[in-house]
Amino acid sequence: MKKLLALAMLLVLCTVLTGLLTGCKVSAANTMMVDDTPKVAVTSPDVPVISTEWTERQYTVSEQDETVLLTARYQIPVLPLTGSPDNSDPAAKNRQAAVQRINDWFTDWRDQQVDMLDEMEQMAREEYKITGGERWKTEDFAYRDEAGISWWQNERLLCVTLSYVSYTGGAHPSTWRQAVSVTYLATNINQLEEAVYQLILRQIQDSGDTSYFSDYDKTVLDWIERSVFYNAKGVTIVFNTYDIAPYSAGEQTFFIPYDLVKPYLNDYGLHLLELDT
Repeated sequence: MKKLLALAMLLVLCTVLTGLLTGCKVSAANTMMVDDTPKVAVTSPDVPVISTEWTERQYTVSEQDETVLLTARYQIPVLPLTGSPDNSDPAAKNRQAAVQRINDWFTDWRDQQVDMLDEMEQMAREEYKITGGERWKTEDFAYRDEAGISWWQNERLLCVTLSYVSYTGGAHPSTWRQAVSVTYLATNINQLEEAVYQLILRQIQDSGDTSYFSDYDKTVLDWIERSVFYNAKGVTIVFNTYDIAPYSAGEQTFFIPYDLVKPYLNDYGLHLLELDT
């Protein structure tokens, strides 16, 4: 379906937990700190215990001058295999492959960010040299590139959110959050899109906020291409900074209770969200 459906299937940031996950392939570099402490309460043997990996870098002016030019911190999830699936079971193999893709996607994303740090370091050094390090001396200032994760899960569904911030000396940082669409949960995607569109418009109009861009309604119409986050009570649609309002307004979030979207969900969606009980 639409490009975010393809993204959802490719990244699998939101994935089924039922008997899921594979032995994860952890490619930890020497500088990587691995936190093996479970971060969620496990109430079923089918629910994977999530751990996280942190990668950190810090660049200073020189060995003699420890002024920090750039810091980088990246957190990614590690989804392990629960149990020892029979290799002859095609479903178990598929689950293993799915989880491996999840872990590999986050690892690849992190590695790409690390690869870009040399360029960020060079930018920081050039600014430090040109300005004599004035901002570093007078402000709590450094270039930074950071990402962290959060998640929500029930017994059947795991939704991972990647939150990113990058600052290279401009007026403000660049920030975004990434999650996935609900397209594969819907019976009639057109009806779902229209219903949520109208609900978001109503929330904007009821807010009385006049800071939205004049054409915000055209962007809101495309809400399903944005980030959609699940929790126990409903879904939250997030428009990142500059999507429908200026940076000063921050990201724009719209909460839609499940009661309002339940009529448009298919049996699979109702099952995953535990709305079929």
